[in-house]
Amino acid sequence: MHKIAQALDAHLLAFAASHDIPAGHVDTGNEVFVPPLTPHLRSFIKDEASAAGLGPDAPIRHDGVYAAEVVVAAGTGTADAYALAAALARHFVRGSDCGLPGLVLKQASIGAHTIKDGRCSVPVAIPYYAYLEE
Repeated sequence: MHKIAQALDAHLLAFAASHDIPAGHVDTGNEVFVPPLTPHLRSFIKDEASAAGLGPDAPIRHDGVYAAEVVVAAGTGTADAYALAAALARHFVRGSDCGLPGLVLKQASIGAHTIKDGRCSVPVAIPYYAYLEE
């Protein structure tokens, strides 16, 4: 899964750089992204692995969802946040090449915004599957 997260994070960071907005991956390791008070992107990944075939040399299929959020200050309006979320979903369009052979993106979807701790978050769910030799 580490390779999958790296590829998806790199794709997210490329989008962030092209839109001049900070981004980071929310994980449980030692390096946790500390979100700024300004607009930013954040992401996390959940997956499950299952045997795709029989035998010890069979590739492993990973199914998961790469979750990203567009975060802006609450009270600044949601139109810009939804526009950025739509652009992010287009960046992760089904079939996009994220630089990892065997990684296939499915159709991204944009969820309803939430407001918490003075921030408005618009989620973008990016389902994927990958066949990787582990």
